[in-house]
Amino acid sequence: MAEATSGRSFSTKQIVAAVLVVVLVILAIVNAGKVEIDLVFTKVTAPLFLVIVGSAVIGWVVGWFMGRNRGD
Repeated sequence: MAEATSGRSFSTKQIVAAVLVVVLVILAIVNAGKVEIDLVFTKVTAPLFLVIVGSAVIGWVVGWFMGRNRGD
């Protein structure tokens, strides 16, 4: 006799998102140390993980703006 399934299946998108969350958590744990960021007029201290994520977000925003159609 076949076992009944709950009918719950996960999409590829959900699986990829879950894997990325796990990787993100691992990165947060490994890169929890503080780094000093030398800005033009001041110095700030932040966790390395935030510096990495912040840089990635800035890069994504710049890429998004550069890739948009200009409507010419």
